[in-house]
Amino acid sequence: PFYLVGLPIFLYNTYKFAVRKGHANRRDEYIDALKRYKERRENSVQWTIVPSVDLANAGGGLNLLVAF
Repeated sequence: PFYLVGLPIFLYNTYKFAVRKGHANRRDEYIDALKRYKERRENSVQWTIVPSVDLANAGGGLNLLVAF
């Protein structure tokens, strides 16, 4: 009688473990994607300093490029 009662309970618990594990993995993927999105959003502005040479007027300088 214990086998008749224990086997369905064991199978049900095994199934529920697999389902919850899948949900947990998907949740972790969503959390990682959100972290990457926030990092990309915070670091979206790029500052670049570029040297420039003016051959027509014999001068030079620095230009600042801002990329969003």
